[in-house]
Amino acid sequence: MDNSLIEKYKTEMLEIYRKAGAERANLNAGKEKSDARSAKSGEAENFGRLKVAVTTLGSRYPLENACVTVFSGDDENRKIEARGFTDRSGKTDAFLLKTPPRSLSLTPAPDGKPYADYALEIKADGFADVIYSRVAVFGGVTTLKRAKLTP
Repeated sequence: MDNSLIEKYKTEMLEIYRKAGAERANLNAGKEKSDARSAKSGEAENFGRLKVAVTTLGSRYPLENACVTVFSGDDENRKIEARGFTDRSGKTDAFLLKTPPRSLSLTPAPDGKPYADYALEIKADGFADVIYSRVAVFGGVTTLKRAKLTP
């Protein structure tokens, strides 16, 4: 096999990983600023957190660098709320998401939905994309969504 082809492939792959790492750092920095703003404003009860754990092969192996995008809205009017990548353990950092007031989930018969619905799209090279609809996120709570990707 031609060594120049191997070197070209290695260079391209390193560039892809560098770009993914830079995008992950930018997203995490934006999330930290958003977290600080919400904590200062005293609106913690109107926000919930969502973490995503991505695995493959019967939940045995964590999947690193999977791209997780969180959407709000219905199928025709989707809006990107957050995007992040999984770490070595296959988990994302917690996404801070807007929810109805936490007090709604503490009453026996709330007047409205006590949670917010979000959709997730999970992509990773070499795996089939996965979309989850109606992932419930409650105010003041961290929700863990497990996702399994198929090669």
